[in-house]
Amino acid sequence: LAENIRFVLTSRPSQDALRTFADKQGDSVRALALDAADSRVKAELTAYAAGLAVIPEVKAALARTGRNGGEFARDCALKADGNRGYLATLGRAVDQQRAAGEGAALLDELVQLRHLPGDLDGLYAFFLGQIMSRQAKRDITVTDPATQRRGLINAWTDLYHPVLSVLAVALQPLTVAQLQALTGTLAERAQVSQAVEWLSQFLDRIGAEYRLYHATLAEFLTSEKTRTNPDCSALYVDGAREHGAIASEIERDDGDAIWRDEPADEVVQGRRAYARSFYLTHLYLARDWRRLFAAIDAGAYGRGKVAADPSTYLYAHDLDLAIEAATRIPELPALWRYKLLRSTMAGYANALPPESY
Repeated sequence: LAENIRFVLTSRPSQDALRTFADKQGDSVRALALDAADSRVKAELTAYAAGLAVIPEVKAALARTGRNGGEFARDCALKADGNRGYLATLGRAVDQQRAAGEGAALLDELVQLRHLPGDLDGLYAFFLGQIMSRQAKRDITVTDPATQRRGLINAWTDLYHPVLSVLAVALQPLTVAQLQALTGTLAERAQVSQAVEWLSQFLDRIGAEYRLYHATLAEFLTSEKTRTNPDCSALYVDGAREHGAIASEIERDDGDAIWRDEPADEVVQGRRAYARSFYLTHLYLARDWRRLFAAIDAGAYGRGKVAADPSTYLYAHDLDLAIEAATRIPELPALWRYKLLRSTMAGYANALPPESY
């Protein structure tokens, strides 16, 4: 690179890959640590919180609770302890309460900061716990499409938590129709849309698609610490199991059907569009090697992917996952077969029986 070109990259310091990269690059890379005690960091966090304090609803809540904006901004910066994500999450909570328009009590509680945990994971648990405690008391009327019988499902257990679970492991932003398809919920589109609206504090919207607004939220939901903490274990998402569940929903279509469009049914079309890119990746991340091998050996999914991408680049990526899986077991006939198919992308590799290897 020319001497006057610099790249500035941000990352949390605990990333092993980042340390490996920095070590290999030697003098070409300089690490600039952001210290929570740095006066500039504190000043920026205080300025961010001061911006929250002048929002009319927040300003009114501060007045009701006998606080002023300067105190609020200073206390927010102390609570955040150098973590801007903490204040961003608090700001999203303020926005959610303003949009909901459900009265001033919750905003009054937020601006006092007394009951808010002192770390980001605790803050996620606090705000998600508020939604869970409310939705766990609600039931939703649904209709079973197979029998047309009507019944009740729990709003949290059967809709809100499944939506969060899918978003925690999804490999791209998802539409409401895709969320409806990949969760396997019996809830109707309007009910899924309402759940997304309630969870909007934790989501980014990109056009008509949604994703969790930060990777730390997915990490919190799938963390072993969340599973073992009795205060938030109900929020836990088993990542491998969820990858497998998404693959199972995809398998409602066989390998050939995935590649057929169904424009009249946006749920089916959304599921198939997602499956075309990520079906085998979810099987790999679920560590379900046998299902992964079976999907490749059947051939229909692979033929469809090569037809959609004649360069074979995308299917080669799928085969790389299968090769790695076959190496882990190890499953030598499968390993040799997939390596041969990967290197040639020719049909004859599939024609050879396992005994030949």
